Amino acid sequence: LIVVKAFSKAGTTSVDLMLDALTWIADHVKADVVNLSFGTRKADPESPLALAAARLAERGMIVVAAAGNEGQVPGTILSPASSPEVLAIAAYDPFNGVIAPFSSMGPSRGADKPDFAAVGVSVCAAFPTYTVELEKMIKVRRVMGCYACLSGTSMATAVATGIVALHVEARWPAHRVTEDYLAEYALPVQLTKGWLAGHGLLTAP
Repeated sequence: LIVVKAFSKAGTTSVDLMLDALTWIADHVKADVVNLSFGTRKADPESPLALAAARLAERGMIVVAAAGNEGQVPGTILSPASSPEVLAIAAYDPFNGVIAPFSSMGPSRGADKPDFAAVGVSVCAAFPTYTVELEKMIKVRRVMGCYACLSGTSMATAVATGIVALHVEARWPAHRVTEDYLAEYALPVQLTKGWLAGHGLLTAP
């Protein structure tokens, strides 16, 4: 597990810093799966971030990125998830059995997006205790001090990345995990296939 830090403790960064991080991964890391739990409101699949993420995919990495939290409005998939080479992840609400209303919607320059959905509502994970500025920006519900329950496509993307990694491990080393292969393990989400849920809810092998 390799963690590349490109954000400040306040939860902020710049496109230049994110590009530096993606370039470092391309030049120094031979990863199977890359988690990109971030995005910019420039939904262009030809944006620098989208192209940098596509470069990782061209090197054989499975790149998983957050679709965005812009709401169910057509054409709101963020970059780098907007890249055709990247798996864009929507947020699924397991409590109501639907795609979360904040989850961004495709298409992306005519391409079907998002690609898959994963649980992204009230996901509990490790959360640092020094993020006072960040907690002013987002709604944080702390659990036992060092954990928090958060919602968003960034959380869904982390969940999806873990599921994809399990598929890579299960098929190692003979077979590559592709979008079509993952689609075989996806579950339909009500009637929201396509521009809201993609192939559906990712499941483990």
